[in-house]
Amino acid sequence: VTLRAIVEEASTLAADRALHLGDAPVAREALPAALDAAFGGDHEGRVFLRADGRASYAEVMEVLNLLRAAGWTRVALVGLEQR
Repeated sequence: VTLRAIVEEASTLAADRALHLGDAPVAREALPAALDAAFGGDHEGRVFLRADGRASYAEVMEVLNLLRAAGWTRVALVGLEQR
């Protein structure tokens, strides 16, 4: 399951539980710092979270909770494009 965060940045949670910030893979524990760097430390930016359809609800909530604990409260869920 791929989970991606987009900064006005996107983060994606993939089916294999891999996280990506934009197109770059990022370790789960490194996501908050990667977002800080992408937004210049401004937690008012919006993070768009995409999750692969095979990602479980629990996996998506794990990432949302990680973001919230790091101070990221402006998170929007977006769907993956159909191909």
